[in-house]
Amino acid sequence: MTSSTFRIGDEIGVRRLGFGAMHLSTGPESARQASVAVARRAVELGVTLIDTAHLYGWGANEELLAEALYPYPDDLLIATKVGVAPPDPPHDAAICGRPDFLRDQVEQGLRRLRVERLELLQLHRIDPAVPLADQLGALRELQAEGKIGRIGLSEVTVAELEAARQVIDIASVQNRYSMLDRIQPAGRGGAGQGGGGTRHTESA
Repeated sequence: MTSSTFRIGDEIGVRRLGFGAMHLSTGPESARQASVAVARRAVELGVTLIDTAHLYGWGANEELLAEALYPYPDDLLIATKVGVAPPDPPHDAAICGRPDFLRDQVEQGLRRLRVERLELLQLHRIDPAVPLADQLGALRELQAEGKIGRIGLSEVTVAELEAARQVIDIASVQNRYSMLDRIQPAGRGGAGQGGGGTRHTESA
C-alpha cells in the first residue's frame, strides 16, 4: 500500500496530495478574499505542501499565501520557484538564470512570504544561456547563507537532473504530469525519483 505521506530531501514529511496555488486569484478584492478562504480551507483539510512561484502573478501569489496563512502551521511547507523574468516590453517573459537575478528573486520571496528561510526553493527552468554550475552555485550560496533550506528543479530531463546532482544535492523534481497531461518530453519519464527527491505536478 502506498503511504499517504513522503519525505522531501529525506527530512521534511508532507502529505502526497499537495495544493498548487497558481490559479488563486489575487484581485479584485472579492476574488482575492475567496482565494484566501480557499488556501485556508486547504490547510484545514490537511494539506501540508503548497506550491507557488515568483512567476505566479510576479510575486502576488506569494503575498496572497502569506496574507492567508501567516503565521504558518509548523507542519506546512510552502515551496516556491524562481528563474523567470517578467515581461519588459517589447520583450516577453523569459527564463533567466543569472546568479544576481536568482538572488534577487529569492530575496523578494523571503519578504513576500514573510520568512527568514525558504524551506524548498526550486529553479523554475534551467536557463540554457547560463552555465548550469553558475545557476546552481548561486542557489547553493543562498543555502549556505541560511536563506534556502532545500533546492529542487522544475521541468528537467533525466540528463539535466544527473548534471545538477554533480553540483548540489537536489531535494525535489517538479515536472508537468497530470490526468490531462500525460505526455513527457523525451528523457523525462523518471526524473522525479531517487536520491530523496520527489515529484509534483504543475501547470506552468
